[in-house]
Formats: sequence, C-alpha cells, structure tokens
Amino acid sequence: VTAYAKDAAGNTSPTSLAVGTIKDTTPPEVIGIDPADGATGVAKDTMITITFSENVQVGTAYDSITVKADTKEIDINKAISGNTLVLDLVKVLHIKTIYTVDVPAGAVQDAVGGALATGYSFNFTTSEVSARGKSR
Repeated sequence: VTAYAKDAAGNTSPTSLAVGTIKDTTPPEVIGIDPADGATGVAKDTMITITFSENVQVGTAYDSITVKADTKEIDINKAISGNTLVLDLVKVLHIKTIYTVDVPAGAVQDAVGGALATGYSFNFTTSEVSARGKSR
C-alpha cells in the first residue's frame, strides 16, 4: 500500500510512504532445555523447562507432551509463561532412572498459529542419592 499525506487545503505531498505488513512464517523452535539432554545426577524433584525462540501458547498436540521412564508415563502439570514451557512433576522421580521428555510437533504454537514443526525429545538421569543423602 502506498500512502500520501494530504493537508486541510487538499494539497498532496510529493513524498509517498510504502506501508505493508510482514507475515510471521517462522514457527517456534526449542532453544534451551533444563535439565540438559543427557544430564546425569538430576534431582528427583527437578522442574523441567523448555525454552522456545518466541512466546508460545497451547497447540493442538499440547496434551501429548510426556515424561516417561521406559514406557511408563509420569504425571506432570504443564504451564506456559512467555517463551517457556514448564513441566512440573506431580511426584518425585525415582533415583538412578533415565527419563525421556517428548514435546511432539504441534504441542505449542506462536501467536499467529505457527506450530512447533518438529517434535523435540531429550533424556536425563536422576541422581544416585536418595533424599536422605544415601545411595540406594
């Protein structure tokens, strides 16, 4: 769209201004995770965070986000704040156990509906020390 300024007398400015919109075509991407992929010695009561390249909201596959030990799904509460997805564990995790976090494609989306294009998974292992400080 090209716009010209016109004053009260009807005189049109010789200078024009091009005005347009830029469409957001870049979907959100994962840019950070905590705990890190492959981390060991992770506390049993850790809070899992996934950070995205832009603010996100619930997407169509949001309910398919999981945390698993082998094939057993762990109960979690999910929340989004800005560009961060927080997975809060309902119960503490077991010691010396490998957990897999899976955020499927479409789990989150940006403000214009651009969904996470590719699923993202990572693993971590809990500490060998119980809450009392002794190995089990």
